Amino acid sequence: MALPSPLRRVCVTGGGGFIASWLVKLLLSRGYSVHATLRDPGKTAAEETAWEYSEKNGLKVVTVCPCLVFGPLLQPTVNTSSKVLIYTIKGGPNAMKNFMWHIVDVRDVADALVLVYEKPESSGRYICGGDNISTNDMVELLKKNYPTYNYVSCNIDIDLQFAPISSEKLRSLGWKPRELEETLLDSADCYEKEGILQDVACSANNVQKVVVVSSTSAVHFNPNWPQGGPIVMNNMLFHIVDVRDVAEALLVVYETAESSGRYICAPDRTNTKDLLNVLKKTHPNYNYVTCANDPDHKSIVTPITSQKLKNLGWKPRKIDETLSDSIEYYEKADLVPDASSSKERRERGNGRTACGTGAGGYIASWLVKLLLSRGYTVHGTVRDLSDMKTGHLKRLQNAAENLRLFKADLLDYDMMAAAIAGCQGVFHLQMLAPAVTGTTNVLKAASAAKVQRVVVVSSIVAVEINPKGWPEGKVRDENCWSDTEFCRKIKSWYPVAKVIAEEAALEYGRQTGLDVVTLNPGLVFGPQLQPMVNASSQFLIYLLKVRSLHGIFDPSTDTGGPDRVRDKLWHIVDVRDVADALLLIYESPEASGRHICAPHVISVRDLLNLLKSKYPDYTCLTKDATYNMDHPAPMTSEKLKKLGWSCRTLEETIEDTVQFCWGAGFLEDVDGAPPCRFPPLFNMI
Repeated sequence: MALPSPLRRVCVTGGGGFIASWLVKLLLSRGYSVHATLRDPGKTAAEETAWEYSEKNGLKVVTVCPCLVFGPLLQPTVNTSSKVLIYTIKGGPNAMKNFMWHIVDVRDVADALVLVYEKPESSGRYICGGDNISTNDMVELLKKNYPTYNYVSCNIDIDLQFAPISSEKLRSLGWKPRELEETLLDSADCYEKEGILQDVACSANNVQKVVVVSSTSAVHFNPNWPQGGPIVMNNMLFHIVDVRDVAEALLVVYETAESSGRYICAPDRTNTKDLLNVLKKTHPNYNYVTCANDPDHKSIVTPITSQKLKNLGWKPRKIDETLSDSIEYYEKADLVPDASSSKERRERGNGRTACGTGAGGYIASWLVKLLLSRGYTVHGTVRDLSDMKTGHLKRLQNAAENLRLFKADLLDYDMMAAAIAGCQGVFHLQMLAPAVTGTTNVLKAASAAKVQRVVVVSSIVAVEINPKGWPEGKVRDENCWSDTEFCRKIKSWYPVAKVIAEEAALEYGRQTGLDVVTLNPGLVFGPQLQPMVNASSQFLIYLLKVRSLHGIFDPSTDTGGPDRVRDKLWHIVDVRDVADALLLIYESPEASGRHICAPHVISVRDLLNLLKSKYPDYTCLTKDATYNMDHPAPMTSEKLKKLGWSCRTLEETIEDTVQFCWGAGFLEDVDGAPPCRFPPLFNMI
């Protein structure tokens, strides 16, 4: 990505905090340059780690502990300590404390490092400090030699007396630091020669907007406000918001010109009892706190609204997703370890074991992750047991004790039967050609194992391609099947295979009594767990980075890539929501038949516009590289939603996908790499 412009440089105070960390992550993903303030950069922990490693491994380690380091610059960018001196010289909107600085020259630090390395007798720690000087005295010294600058105001005189520090141990090795005046003057001289001091002086006028984080506690504790609202259990009505949505809100109110005043950021509210009920349903393995029905003291709190923030376009997550993601993180970090044995945990989960075919795939990996987090034992079939193909599965939470991988070929019934044996449920995701034979083997093995239900993953391509048999303009639902004869005529074989396999699975269930349900997801985007880029992610990557691999771009002739893309209406769903849907239709007794899983509809051209608006630094595919196509009627996922399924917004899915691809290096240009290509399958369906 291109470097951000100076106008997109922002500062985040307390940059290492909970909300601030997510805000920094979001800002960086949007191309901002971020300055973050911290109270503790972690030097102590790093040094302690070095000493611990030394003791355990017998490695000789010595440490040098320099003070505030000034001196001439060799690197092209200005470092943090130099910025202190530059700000002192150039001045700025904020007064500086009359602090006592312990200063050392960078050249003397280099001398000290070489010295303690070369001296056989050196050992332990070495303080590397020169002279001490207060802020006031430093300003006066610099003014004598460089009187033309606007120096910082130093009107905050505080009485902070730090115990002096000694570099005598280092000096005993022969170290001789420069005089402080030489260090300061050489530093200022370097800044002048490099033009650093000729930049526009720091000014409050350069700051466009300041966003301050307050709290709902500054809103709702007001007994004089007109009353009327729910009685809160245990003296508390929880107003809940996802930390990622807080980061989004901060950026929204910063970037939106019309934003002003206060913004409440608290979309959901719940009481303790309801919160416990939600958590117990999704994570039943924990011993939850007892919630008294009749607390001794009750308080009444009026509900609060976040509508002002929503009017700016802010769209928060649903509370179920926030709670589920929070618990999942706590489990990974061992913040809420389950004290019971794995056997007891399985018993509390009713000893459920499920098999997933093609476990290393895109959707299947997320399903395995979800099943393991819900206490299932998982049998996963893969074609290759090597760590390259399955390492990401073995690293999942609870995988060591609850995941068993089987090398199995769909066309080999005995292999599939061995993997499915002992399972109560089967998720069939590996529907490859010849699809019918493989699916039949899975279903027969499931019947032999007397599984409770089989969930088969099909596709919306088995639904949407029906130009004559479905009323024009009518929203497609589960009753619509793609016309295989029409698909054969246009040589679109992928939908034909999906229709035949799905029909065969449902028919097998009707004839044998095996409980078979199917899921028909749309185009699946979202972060990956597996290491290799999948086809649907490649779809998005092509739209974003295609030009960057084709040398000089000529807008009069180049459309951005070697492959044209149909301006098709795509039905999109997040891979994490697909995993949720699969588990939902498996666990819901009332689920039956087909279930469309395609909540979002967007054309390729509209998708390009969305990408360009969010990622202007990428030279996306041009509209000239798309060609028109009749858009099929949209379809509905209402049947799935009636079971309780909810999904992420399209923007969240796109952002998470792009951020993952960027972090994984999929969006980087590689010298000598073949041109980025659009997956041909998506132009054939």
